Amino acid sequence: MIHNWIGGFAVIPAFAAMWFIRVPREEAMMRQRFGAAWDAYVARSGRLAPPLFRPAA
Repeated sequence: MIHNWIGGFAVIPAFAAMWFIRVPREEAMMRQRFGAAWDAYVARSGRLAPPLFRPAA
């Protein structure tokens, strides 16, 4: 997708910084704003991507 290897690999630390710094702050904000509804949504949809396998309900 990117013809420059350096640019392609530069995405990895950028994504890691976003994931480890920004995402926890945003999730805390959503939990504070929406409470249990947020927790139910995350349980249903997953954090990064929808779960591939769901336990039987």
